[in-house]
Amino acid sequence: MKKALCLVLSAIMVLSLAACGGGQAAAPAASEEKAAEASSDSGKKDYKIALVGGETSSEWYMRVEKGINEYRDETGINASFNGPATSDPTETVSLIKDLISQKVDALIINVDCQDAVEPALKDAREAGILVISTEGTGMTNRDYDVEPCDNKYYGEYMMQGLAKQMGEKGKYVVMVGDLTSTSHNAWADAAIAYQKENYPDMELIDERLESQVNAEVAYERAKEILKKYPDLGGILGCSSFDPLGASKAIKELGLDCKTFGNGTMLTDEEVLKDGTLEAITFWDPGLTAKAMCNLAVQILDNGGKGDGVVKEGMNLGYEGYDNCVVDGQCIYGNALVYGTVDNFDEYPF
Repeated sequence: MKKALCLVLSAIMVLSLAACGGGQAAAPAASEEKAAEASSDSGKKDYKIALVGGETSSEWYMRVEKGINEYRDETGINASFNGPATSDPTETVSLIKDLISQKVDALIINVDCQDAVEPALKDAREAGILVISTEGTGMTNRDYDVEPCDNKYYGEYMMQGLAKQMGEKGKYVVMVGDLTSTSHNAWADAAIAYQKENYPDMELIDERLESQVNAEVAYERAKEILKKYPDLGGILGCSSFDPLGASKAIKELGLDCKTFGNGTMLTDEEVLKDGTLEAITFWDPGLTAKAMCNLAVQILDNGGKGDGVVKEGMNLGYEGYDNCVVDGQCIYGNALVYGTVDNFDEYPF
C-alpha cells in the first residue's frame, strides 16, 4: 500500500510541478562543483553573509547550519549561521541587531517569527544591508525571497497527499506552527482551497491548530482535537513537527486518522518506521541556504542591485534552483522531496 501510494503521488507531482517551474520533483542534491557557475569568481570577494535561522537545537536548522558551513568551505565566502538558543523571538531580533552593528553585507533570514523581525530588518535595509528571506513571501522588509517551490503548489501537494490517504472523504483539520507564520498559513490556505475545489466529500473542521513549532505541543493539540472529534479522518501538518506530534496522538488513542505534511526524516523516524506515518514532504533547507547565499553574492557582485540578476530562468547554482521562476521579488525553485522509509537514508536530517 505504501509503495502504491508513493507511485501515485509521484505521478501527481510530475503533473503538478508546472506551477513551480516545470519538471519532476527530484530529490535535491548539491552541485559537486564549488557553488557551480553562480559564484564562480566570488571566492575572492570579502563579503560577509550572515544567515539568521531558528532554534539551534532543531535538526532542521542544524541542516541549515551544515549547508552554510559547506558553502563557506566550497566558495571561501565568509558565510555564517546564527541561531537563537530558544524559540523566543526577542533572541532572534537581538541577533539581527548585533549583525547590523557588525556591518554584514547580506542577511539571510530563515525564521518562523517573521512579524517579530520585520522592524529589525527595516533597520538592516536602511543601513544598506541586502536582506534575502525564505518562507517569507509575505514579508515586507526584505529585498528578495527564495522558495523551494511556489507556496500555493506546496499547499496543494500536501492536500493531495492527505486526500489520497483518507480516500478523498472525511473530516480533517489543519495544523500550523504559528498563526502568524507567512509560509505555514499560505500552505494551509492553498490546501483548503484545493480541497474545496477537488474533494467535495472531505470536510474541514473550522479550527486551525497552532503547534508552536513544537512536537509536544503538536501532540497535545492533536490529542485534544481527536478527543473532540473521534471520527476525524485526517490532520494536515505545516510545521516540521506537526506530523510527528499528530502521529503519536493517533497511535496512542488507537484511532483511524491519517496525517501528512511537512516534516523531516530524523524527526519523524520512529513513526515512519513503525508505519504510523506513511510519508512526509519536505525540501533540503541546507541546499536552500546555499542557493540564497549564491543569490546574495550575485547581487553584491552587481553593486547590490538585483536588476539584471534576478530574472526568469536564473541559476542559483544548485539542483532544484538552477532554472528558477521569478514573480516580482519572489524566486521559486523546484526542490521538493517525497519522503518514505524507502528513501529514508538519503536525507539524514
